[in-house]
Amino acid sequence: MSFFDTCFRRPLFSRLLVCALTVNFCLLFGGCATTTVSARGTTADTIREQRQQQAMALKANWSRQDRLDDLSWHILKSGRELCGKDVRNTMGFRFTSIDVIQYDYKDAARLVYGLGDRPQVVSITSDSPADKAGLRVGDEFLSIDGTPVPTGRKSMNKLRKLITDSIESNVVKLEVARGGQSQTLHVAPESVCRYPVTLFADDRLNAFADGNNVFITQGMMRFTGRDSELQLVIAHEIAHNAEGHLTKSMGNRLLGGILDVAAAYYGVNTQGMFMDMAGQAFSQAFEREADYVGVYLLARAGIDTSEAADFWRRMAIEYPAAIKGTFAGSHPATAERYGNIEAAHREVMEKSLAGEPLLPVRR
Repeated sequence: MSFFDTCFRRPLFSRLLVCALTVNFCLLFGGCATTTVSARGTTADTIREQRQQQAMALKANWSRQDRLDDLSWHILKSGRELCGKDVRNTMGFRFTSIDVIQYDYKDAARLVYGLGDRPQVVSITSDSPADKAGLRVGDEFLSIDGTPVPTGRKSMNKLRKLITDSIESNVVKLEVARGGQSQTLHVAPESVCRYPVTLFADDRLNAFADGNNVFITQGMMRFTGRDSELQLVIAHEIAHNAEGHLTKSMGNRLLGGILDVAAAYYGVNTQGMFMDMAGQAFSQAFEREADYVGVYLLARAGIDTSEAADFWRRMAIEYPAAIKGTFAGSHPATAERYGNIEAAHREVMEKSLAGEPLLPVRR
């Protein structure tokens, strides 16, 4: 019986039931269309490759975070004076254990770093106290200032607490296991701006600050060619935090909200219009300020800012609509930002030549 006969020459309910079953069979099992016979790997091959790809993804992720740590270190360290009270001591390394790795990636973590139940170092920031003291990737923590580090569950929380308790010391004593041997290292923590720079798993071209942290997306890391371009983005976001822009923006919105409430008292439903307007009223000004202070952060860290503005030419290619910008936009036009950063670069160069402190001009 043909498909037409099966579906259309039966009672209505029977026709619908049989037809639906037939179509599902076709979709699920490919029984209604010819297919090219293709070479297929074994299930074991697929599982093995899954582990390999997970290991590659994990290694790439940590490598990107490593790069962010290296590029942000001197900006955070040299910018302490601009960060006010928002400073913290750090030794400049990251650690993890198999206990906190996502279940699907545990085998990959063992393959890439040989992770086990004991917390171990997975990255060391270049020129950091940990780097200078000789700490190495793969070192497993045995004790901090004489207090043993446990293994297994909750070992990460215990290690974090031990580090937090000891980090204000002039010197921290680390006992680690390396190659089956115990090593004792003495690390002198250094003060940096309290805004860790963290990789954000997103392919969009973006970076943002929340007042306490800086987040850089994978998309932004791929877009920025030179290290100096990525450092410009990092410095800009650090400046947002250092200048307290998030708190100021929330204050603006609060004032706008008061106007919304006042309007409601007189029977006018503004639908939050004043709050939204107030929240964006200084957005462009905040962006200009972050660009300006960001150039100073770079200069203080000894980073060449002569080509920093070129970043906005590349952004203009990706987003042509932003070349002129709009009055209502939250960010200034890319053409304006290029000119502003060039002006900031000339300003810091003049101060450097004159031997003046590299501090932004304040009103």
